[in-house]
Amino acid sequence: MDIWKPEDVSRLKANGALIIDVREPEERMGGRAIEDTKNIPLGELPSRMEELPKDQMIYVYCESGMRSQNACLFLESKGYKTSNLAGGYRGYHAHKG
Repeated sequence: MDIWKPEDVSRLKANGALIIDVREPEERMGGRAIEDTKNIPLGELPSRMEELPKDQMIYVYCESGMRSQNACLFLESKGYKTSNLAGGYRGYHAHKG
């Protein structure tokens, strides 16, 4: 599993990277999400894997980085390439200022 940093977000989005948020929908409310990212809650990941491509890197985040780490480990066990956001949304929000 790779690690990506909050300062990578703009570049990744500009390059069309697939970024998924594994938090629950209510955690994303009120603008508390990285814009233009796909929401697949961790508990739904096993039943929604077919929505994800195996031929490209999948950038994953959650609130602090723990659920996304679990998501990355799960997806990698199924043959996906993943990268976990260091510090999660909290790290991104702190970086964004």
